Amino acid sequence: MPPREATGSKLSRLCRAVLIPVAIAAVGIGALRAFSVPLDRLIVGARPTLLSVSPAPKFTAVAAVGEVVTARFSLRNAGKSPVKVLGANVGCPCTSVENIFPVEIGAGAEQQITVHTTVNSPDETGRFTQAIPLLLDREGTVPPLVVEVAVRSSP
Repeated sequence: MPPREATGSKLSRLCRAVLIPVAIAAVGIGALRAFSVPLDRLIVGARPTLLSVSPAPKFTAVAAVGEVVTARFSLRNAGKSPVKVLGANVGCPCTSVENIFPVEIGAGAEQQITVHTTVNSPDETGRFTQAIPLLLDREGTVPPLVVEVAVRSSP
């Protein structure tokens, strides 16, 4: 059986060779997230962003439970070929999208999307949030449309 120091020495070399670089990489990734650099931008072959949303992908409002909030988003195709929006994945019967799908957005063109949400009970932060991912005809990224309502008490 080897002396105890030799075993400790092997473990120490293992820590220096494997665990420390892994820890440094984890800290590096955390730093990138802190500076809002999406990890998919750093990966070779990452999916392109097909549509941008303005004024922002997140619409905020203040309303009471039961009120209907209407949000309008403008989608812009910055690419060189048309993109078809096949639909929107609405996860709650309280939310609907006014547009009729599919909608084709030509290269450089814009399309307005209108979302109606009936405000339900808020979460523990006092907000009611609905995220509406869009379904496209090809691989690529587009941020989900988000409606976030600060719920006020009824009058």
